[in-house]
Amino acid sequence: MPESETKAKVKFDRQIIATAIARSATVIYTGDIGLASRAKRNNIEVVMTWELSLPPVDPQFELEYGDEGMGHVAVLSAQSMSE
Repeated sequence: MPESETKAKVKFDRQIIATAIARSATVIYTGDIGLASRAKRNNIEVVMTWELSLPPVDPQFELEYGDEGMGHVAVLSAQSMSE
């Protein structure tokens, strides 16, 4: 156990891995390197959160303006936001 990890963290990681094994999980998604290392030692595939692709950006944003109840809506495109 590395000095940077507490006994409580190791215990929690082990609980996550035990649950994954009991539920027949084949992959764990995590941003925790210690958990990833333990999962790999237990033959569980690991995907680090920073390896995931980002969701696409919505090309339009709605912005309400004006008096309350008037229902004015402006639609801005992502392109106009970057200009």
